[in-house]
Amino acid sequence: MTGEPSTAGIGKHGAERLPSVDIDSYAIELKDENGFLGDRASKSAFSAILEGWRRPLRKAGDDPFGNRSSVQINRKELDQILCGDDVEAAAVVLGTVEEFAQELALVTRRFLKTKAWKSTEAIIVGGGFRLSRIGEIAIARADMILKADGEKLDLRPIRHHTDEAGLIGCLHLAPTWTFETYDAILAVDIGGTNMRCGIVEPRLAKEPDLSKARVWHALLWRHADKGTTREGAVRRLVKMLNELIGDAEAEGFKLAPFIGVACPGVINADGGIRIFPATGKAPSSTCPRRW
Repeated sequence: MTGEPSTAGIGKHGAERLPSVDIDSYAIELKDENGFLGDRASKSAFSAILEGWRRPLRKAGDDPFGNRSSVQINRKELDQILCGDDVEAAAVVLGTVEEFAQELALVTRRFLKTKAWKSTEAIIVGGGFRLSRIGEIAIARADMILKADGEKLDLRPIRHHTDEAGLIGCLHLAPTWTFETYDAILAVDIGGTNMRCGIVEPRLAKEPDLSKARVWHALLWRHADKGTTREGAVRRLVKMLNELIGDAEAEGFKLAPFIGVACPGVINADGGIRIFPATGKAPSSTCPRRW
């Protein structure tokens, strides 16, 4: 990533040059014998590893997690177990975190061998996994594994809250001169489970590199529970944006005349999504990206 301005216009989807950064590569679709390599460091992969650690205990009739599926055990519960009194359960969690960290390090090593990732200095890991203590430990452990192998880079959790990072990232679509006239943008983050819209302040007076940007107000719609159609999702999105526009006007914001949209996957020129991570047909959003 370069911090020098690289274009004067609004960045379009899939562009290699944005106003504040140059993109060497988006999601890499590397495969191994088991499918997409990035899936080895995904949420489902973590659940599968946890299940593997539970299996021998279950056969012995001593599974500390009972009869529940590993997919049903959430990160918050695992965090509590890690600090709890059940030593055996904590050991299962620690074993799972260690194995997942090894997988994350393996995926990262493979990515670093590609031309686009050559000379990478830092990798920022986002996704919901980053919000948990077990996620932070796994990222830190993977960083240690890579450094022990001689890799000269840092693996770090993303700075902003992952619920806001996609919205804040939309600021990079606009040249900085935009914010000489406008003091906020509308941003949309479309995921496989949720759709989030927000009013984002660049706050360039605090830091010109957008590091102090913030989401002033946001709305969330969990579309995965609604079984909606594409047209229904668009109508709901328009409703959310109209509500935010009203909020911005009431607060006195001057909104920039564009809407930034973050969407995982590869989007065709006609708007269709060719590859979408949530379907399992592409690398998971948990796996690192290089900017």
